[in-house]
Amino acid sequence: MMAFLSRFSILPTPAQTWQRSDSWTRGIGIALIGIAFGWASNCALSEEFLCSDPIVVPDASEASPSPSTIHVDGFTGIVSSVKVKLFGVQHAHPDDLDIFLVSPDGKAVMLLSDAGGGVGLDGIDLTLDDTSVSTAEDELAISTGTYRPTDFEPGEPMPYENPIAGEDRLVSMALGGVNGDWRLFVSDDLSNGEGGSIASWSLEFEAGTILHADYRSESVIPLTTEQLTATGKSVDLHLTFAPSRGCDLTLVNQTGPNFIEGEFDNLPNGANVDLWYDGKVYHFVAWYFGGDGNDLKLLWRDAGLASWGRNVFGELGNGGSPIWYEVPVAVDQKGFLRGKTIAAVSAGSRHTLVLCTDGTLAAWGENQYGQIGDGTYLNRFTPVPVDQSGVLSGKEVFAISAGEYHNLVICSDGTLATWGANFSDQLGDPRHPFGGTTVPVEVNRDGTLSGRT
Repeated sequence: MMAFLSRFSILPTPAQTWQRSDSWTRGIGIALIGIAFGWASNCALSEEFLCSDPIVVPDASEASPSPSTIHVDGFTGIVSSVKVKLFGVQHAHPDDLDIFLVSPDGKAVMLLSDAGGGVGLDGIDLTLDDTSVSTAEDELAISTGTYRPTDFEPGEPMPYENPIAGEDRLVSMALGGVNGDWRLFVSDDLSNGEGGSIASWSLEFEAGTILHADYRSESVIPLTTEQLTATGKSVDLHLTFAPSRGCDLTLVNQTGPNFIEGEFDNLPNGANVDLWYDGKVYHFVAWYFGGDGNDLKLLWRDAGLASWGRNVFGELGNGGSPIWYEVPVAVDQKGFLRGKTIAAVSAGSRHTLVLCTDGTLAAWGENQYGQIGDGTYLNRFTPVPVDQSGVLSGKEVFAISAGEYHNLVICSDGTLATWGANFSDQLGDPRHPFGGTTVPVEVNRDGTLSGRT
């Protein structure tokens, strides 16, 4: 027997680890930050990671060790600032020094290069901070203090292909994720007879409550973190390029196994997001179950759905005949799907199931075994709502899968629900009738799935 499958795709519409080691320790501090028009206790938590191994800088050579490494593990949340501290810096001719930092994801920034002229450094402490109002001078002495990253010889070779330039260079280093190996490279680029040393160095990360997302391309990911608590935090979104029609943007890439805890105060799940660029507005929808299932994505709002192949039972969702389409046709989105954004699509043998960002489920096609989930056995030639008044009432569905004649959905609280045919025990519970169910029922988790999430 030959099997015929229908194919679906989402198309845009034209209209629209700290890990403790012998060489570093961790410190914690609390800062209070004042904001305009009054004061607010931001309670910004800062964590500092120290490498106590000295760095020796020979004349006209790379330092030893090269690089010096700090391993960060267990940091979560939004990074509002990054500071690099160099302790006990000594050098007879600091103009020869080149110091740059490489993040765990391979981005590089020059911290200090060709500054300070020939005035020797005698054990000074330097802090490099994006927010500092001071920069080191080209020919004048450098003293203990806080400076912005300073480079008087831009374009010098760096052994990494992702140098960061411009403002907020250090905080930009953390957007790809804080956890991992941070490497400090130090070298002396001219022979003046003497080298120098750095007694120790540290990294300080400050966690904030506002995620600043500046989208300069579709590949930008403003935050990568193992676990994020979004409650009590907000996002500030900016678009500085024209996204291609139908693209999705990633706001948070969560690498851990759990869901994002809560939602950003100004960005609930399913919220419409309108971003402007060059006089044009681009429409998105926030979806907290994107990517691997726990990433926060901005999905293209005005997307259409197309299908092709067999249409005997209405499985293409376009309203009826003919029974076969060799080219894609539009699924009817003028009825129940009107104004909705589709987050996921799954095709069974002769029916299709979709999940929308407002939490609703829709299905169409063959309904011989109740796989449409609307309480009937009527074939549906256009999308109709799945009954969510029973076991799915108040639940947040985040993943769907259509089987040959049944469906399975997973909810954020761990609930598994299913409906449709049961002649091969597809519904996961022998108590359900052999003929199946026409509305969602809960999967029995007393056995292998007991206690699992």
